Amino acid sequence: MNFSSQLIPSAIKAQSEDAISMLQADNERILAAVTALNAFIDDTANRANSFELARQKMRDYLKVANALILANDEDISDHEKLIHLVGDVTSDLIGDHILTELQQNILDRNTAEIRIAHYQSIIDTPRLSANSPLVIRVWLHLRALIAIEAYVILLLQQ
Repeated sequence: MNFSSQLIPSAIKAQSEDAISMLQADNERILAAVTALNAFIDDTANRANSFELARQKMRDYLKVANALILANDEDISDHEKLIHLVGDVTSDLIGDHILTELQQNILDRNTAEIRIAHYQSIIDTPRLSANSPLVIRVWLHLRALIAIEAYVILLLQQ
């Protein structure tokens, strides 16, 4: 898709419906051929060796015909899914609008990822452990202050 692209939902649906009709007609023609092949294969009136070889070839053609029908059915299913995905969209999808919105969404996402990384780095910043030298020194100073305070209180009570 580029800035000049346009997707017209009504055209997409119409093209898919046309394709489905063509594929169904193709399957009907293949089924008619399968019926004729089966009639030839099932005709046992002539048991000549050359006819038996021809019957074997026709059985191989039946495999190909059945594979073609399966492929057409898969294409029909894909077109039906596309029609369903387009759904009730009535406005044309203009490449300029879509790509501009996509670029803005990418910028918003990048900004969000930068914020996430920033906050994650704050979360991951190592905290001081109870065994770090700084914590131990602060703890010793605090104990000393508490001991001095307790001694002063004792002196004042006497």
